[in-house]
Amino acid sequence: MNLLLVLRQLSADQRGVSAVEYALLAALIALAIIGGITAFGTNLAGIFTTVGGSI
Repeated sequence: MNLLLVLRQLSADQRGVSAVEYALLAALIALAIIGGITAFGTNLAGIFTTVGGSI
């Protein structure tokens, strides 16, 4: 029963919830930035190839 009591106390503990939420939000923002940079970088490489070919 002692383990069950500890698990109940841990599930009721709300400390650190904000930190986890902020970490998840930061990870989502970082993922969006990485995706945007990847897409933009591919497009930018094509633009530089076109400009380099016309010069």
